[in-house]
Amino acid sequence: MGVDSAEALAQLGDVRAGMFRLTAGYEGVLFTRGEHQIGLGPCTEIYTMDKILNIKGARRDLAERGHVTVVLRIAEPFPAVRYLGPERTRNAEE
Repeated sequence: MGVDSAEALAQLGDVRAGMFRLTAGYEGVLFTRGEHQIGLGPCTEIYTMDKILNIKGARRDLAERGHVTVVLRIAEPFPAVRYLGPERTRNAEE
């Protein structure tokens, strides 16, 4: 994941002892099989992360370059979830 500010990196660093969820939404997903393509519409992916693998180096690189890519590890007990449709509201997930 790309990080452009020390504040954002600090927030990620604060969750090292716990887990956090990352949600990515896409306006449209295209399914391709051979020469055929089918538009599937919007898609949402949800990942539960349990560790930042390069936090020390990320802090140094952010200070030097102003941008860094952090490497996150997906929590084993919580596999990635993908579903077609727009991002659900928080009440819909509970």
